[in-house]
Amino acid sequence: MWFMVGRRTRYGKPPPRTTAERCKTGPAVESQRRIVGGGGQMATTRGSQLGPGTRVFVGGYTTESQPAGLHCLDWAEDGQDEVRFTETDPLPVPSASWLVAHPHHPILYALSETDETMITPIRIEDNGDLTALDPVATGSSGGCHMALSPDQRAIVVAHYTGGAVSSISVDPNGDLGAMVDLYAFPGSGTDPERQEASHPHQVVFREDKLYVPDLGLDKVHVMTLGFDRRLRTEHPVDLPAGAGPRHIAFLDKLMVVACELSAELWLGSEGLFGWREVERVPSTSLVDGPRCYPSALRIIGNEVFVGNRGPDTFAVFDLDTQADRLQLRVEVPTEGEWPRDIVHVGGMVWVANQNSDTISVFRRGDGSDPNRTWIHDFRLSTPQPACILIRRPR
Repeated sequence: MWFMVGRRTRYGKPPPRTTAERCKTGPAVESQRRIVGGGGQMATTRGSQLGPGTRVFVGGYTTESQPAGLHCLDWAEDGQDEVRFTETDPLPVPSASWLVAHPHHPILYALSETDETMITPIRIEDNGDLTALDPVATGSSGGCHMALSPDQRAIVVAHYTGGAVSSISVDPNGDLGAMVDLYAFPGSGTDPERQEASHPHQVVFREDKLYVPDLGLDKVHVMTLGFDRRLRTEHPVDLPAGAGPRHIAFLDKLMVVACELSAELWLGSEGLFGWREVERVPSTSLVDGPRCYPSALRIIGNEVFVGNRGPDTFAVFDLDTQADRLQLRVEVPTEGEWPRDIVHVGGMVWVANQNSDTISVFRRGDGSDPNRTWIHDFRLSTPQPACILIRRPR
């Protein structure tokens, strides 16, 4: 069952010191958008770029009692005070911790973060129904992230547990072939509990390179993917010992790295001789609360969004590409626990709160507000959400 919590709270600058204080920094108002019936109706902001025809896919971790790892909501109606979503039957994809959509075919790929990692293609039928096709093995364990190559000829998977990346062929119709290549990273880091071996956490294509942040080795591996779909390594980007790089994002010649173990954002600049560190800043302003574990990282325009597990916030930084500086603008409680993924679409921020079984959705306040206020608009209930994928109408 999906539902909405109607409470709205505004959060603005400066970042307050505790979660309790943060909730009091602005007026809390009751939402005018409401549940209007069973089956998962909920509400969102008027005037956003989203609307009827939008589909919201949620991948989540599974258990024996909760075997469905893929949920789908369809935006059905947009009214003055409310919008309606209908939920399709969830699919029993094991622990679908990452989702990717093919840009040209009605196909999703769901990555199962299991001992034997699999990718399950999901065909979107003409009537909108979802059909799970035969899964394909990725060659290692604990796959946590994947990316479709720019030419759509391969999917590359990061395996946290297996300490490896692999490539799987994709044919012109979007169908998956077999695993083509597997590369395991040797070595270990300085933290005996978290860095006993390589732990690749993400794969990101940028121009003709593939970047792989490795939490276990304190490196961002730089690779290439050949036309033969084989992986080749180049000189990595070294981060400070114990940083634990988890996710990365790029803007022009700058790279931002969310470091899970040091609870920092690492900012690097690309030059003729590779990448150099520009600065490191804490990912949260909350120094007296639970230990912080940065998670998802997104760059929208010149704003950097990062999830902070532990404090259970998302922080928004201004990224100055002229001065190469990060400046914290606002930190917002996620209204849930353990924010694992953040998606920014249509002026709205969607946060997957893994440990509270919720997705919190925020919208930006009045555009005239210099503090860029964020409003908690509604909350959804879904088991152990790990990732969110939103597809707009074509």
